[in-house]
Amino acid sequence: MSTYARCRACDEQIPAEAANCPVCLQERSREEIFEALRGHDPRAQVRRGGAIAAAAWIGLAVGVVWGGLRYSRHLEAKRAEADSRLKAAADAERERWDAEKRASDGAYAGPASFDLEPVRAAAPAPDASEDASKARERAVETKQGSDFWKVTGEVYDLISLKPASGARIRFSAKSGARVEVKTDSRGRYTAHLKKEAAAYTLTIRHSGHDGSYVEEETGLPFKAKSRNRRLDDLQTFRQSLLIHAPLSPPPSVDAVKHSLILLPD
Repeated sequence: MSTYARCRACDEQIPAEAANCPVCLQERSREEIFEALRGHDPRAQVRRGGAIAAAAWIGLAVGVVWGGLRYSRHLEAKRAEADSRLKAAADAERERWDAEKRASDGAYAGPASFDLEPVRAAAPAPDASEDASKARERAVETKQGSDFWKVTGEVYDLISLKPASGARIRFSAKSGARVEVKTDSRGRYTAHLKKEAAAYTLTIRHSGHDGSYVEEETGLPFKAKSRNRRLDDLQTFRQSLLIHAPLSPPPSVDAVKHSLILLPD
């Protein structure tokens, strides 16, 4: 059986024992002939190594692609499991809220064989003193007519936001007229001021405060601000000179809202 080899000059297949290449007529060396007869063709070895390397790279690429597909499927399964858990938790929370709402509405959740009417709390009885004070205010307003300003508002602490109950507010005019009112348990007050006095200055007395106050801002009320921002406002107010303009609404206005915020010591 003849053995074949590759010519090193023209790379054509020739008999391994040929002294000259029958294609390019290149003379072959003795070492080349001996290596071809022994089956040690360097070019054949290079080609075999290249084929092996190519097969290895192809296998590696296939493995990477297959691993990526499996990992993506694993992530999708985990995501679907997490979504199902979140949905179950949301459904349970919704059922709990519905049960609490039914309980707060007075729905009876007992056995179905009983037909009981839900027990509802009785409405609180109206406060007689509060009704009397409102009746007096309406009587005063009816009697005074349009010759007075009805000034209403609330008084509370800047930091704690607690209503200043029992605070005494004095309205003083240059003509000598004075009106003093007292806030209720919710820090609210109502004062009727004569329009003929034109302008009034305010002073406040309340336990735990030195009488320093600021008017409610027209933009963002202090109750809507955070505690840190109110503390910054307090520091700014304490470092500046507070000057209050006299309360002087237009004569055509009958009702005025004027809330006051006390600065803590």
